[in-house]
Amino acid sequence: RQIYEEFCNNGISKEDFDVKRSNFEKSLKVKLEDVNTLIGMTHNTVLNGNKVTYKDILDQSMKLTLDDVNNAIRTHLKGKAFVHVLCGDFQGNNIKM
Repeated sequence: RQIYEEFCNNGISKEDFDVKRSNFEKSLKVKLEDVNTLIGMTHNTVLNGNKVTYKDILDQSMKLTLDDVNNAIRTHLKGKAFVHVLCGDFQGNNIKM
């Protein structure tokens, strides 16, 4: 919960933003290089009537700025209610709640 609250209050750093965007871009490009994956993704896109191409997604993601992302975090997450779920074998692991 503390990590989530810090994220909502502070957003992400420039370094994290650059790393995440680079990972997203490279991951999408790798997915698009495999013909079978590309066919499957295209099939699902057509089947669902989506008009956005993967190139559109990549282009839009590369236009995002750090300010865009941090503004979205502040607008959609900061101060909003959320559910925090704890699960596991607390008794068997001697965890007191």
